[in-house]
Amino acid sequence: MGRIFEYFVVCGLGPEMRTLDGDLGFHGLETNYLPSLLDQFPPSDHSLYPPPPPQLPTCVLPAGVGFHSSGFV
Repeated sequence: MGRIFEYFVVCGLGPEMRTLDGDLGFHGLETNYLPSLLDQFPPSDHSLYPPPPPQLPTCVLPAGVGFHSSGFV
């Protein structure tokens, strides 16, 4: 079976992020995080599209989420 998602692009980080080991907060770019942090996106305010189903990231990204710098600060 092929991949559904190759990657997401997210600007900014949500307030509730945990590593795969369960540690709270950001621990660097070399660490993978629980995919549930993507459940915080898109914002619940006036969006043109309905939010994705709950726990969708956990289903399609079971190995976790990694962050990569674009090189711009």
